[in-house]
Amino acid sequence: MRLEDKVAIITGAAGGIGISTAKALAGEGASVVLTDVHKEIAAQCAEEINKTGGKALALKVDVTSQNDIKEMVEKSIARFGRVDILVNSHGPQAEDYSFKRFHETDLVAWRMETDILFIGTLLCSKAVIPQMLKQKKGRIINIGSDSGKHGTACHSVYCGCKAAVAGFTRAIALELAGEGITVNCISPGPVNTPALAKAMTKFSGIQDKYVSAVPVGRLGEPEEIAAMVVFLASEDANWITGQDYSVDGGLRM
Repeated sequence: MRLEDKVAIITGAAGGIGISTAKALAGEGASVVLTDVHKEIAAQCAEEINKTGGKALALKVDVTSQNDIKEMVEKSIARFGRVDILVNSHGPQAEDYSFKRFHETDLVAWRMETDILFIGTLLCSKAVIPQMLKQKKGRIINIGSDSGKHGTACHSVYCGCKAAVAGFTRAIALELAGEGITVNCISPGPVNTPALAKAMTKFSGIQDKYVSAVPVGRLGEPEEIAAMVVFLASEDANWITGQDYSVDGGLRM
């Protein structure tokens, strides 16, 4: 197993990509801490992992709360002794997105998306770095989006935040490159998650639009994003840092 004796924190672990990532990391031997504001869903996943012989802990964490994030790291270390991997996969709920043109949105909506998508990534990363510096090793893996590379109409602030995550990834990768800590970003294309399913229900025709744009002719699956997380978290990726990988069925080819 590629991640035996490693400890991973996964934010947004009640979402499709977060759940699949937690299961994939646990399947490779990592102890996993599943965090989300919807703890009950993360707890169900943690229970499944524990029943199959893995080691998992679920915590209720709001990534916009410094106190929650501080406790997240403290409880992870208290339970498992260290933090080797952070996967920032949090995001707003599908129903929180308005899909309006930018000039029709307001400061309340901007702050909600910015606080969760970008500031939350900053806070979680800052919280784990001191521990990783003590260990002289660590992995930070940010989940971005192809929308941060090419833009999506009526999704302007989301696109801006995901572009910011990619830029932040490159900057701290440079800062930490000599400390044994790698920082990378994964930018998925349209993935078959409950959040996307809700969006498809709300906006007719969106699935056909997404699928027709993908050269391989289908939506991605959460497990396919999780597989990339596992690779970047493993020793196979020791010499990779500051990268932003499109995992999108050829969408950004």
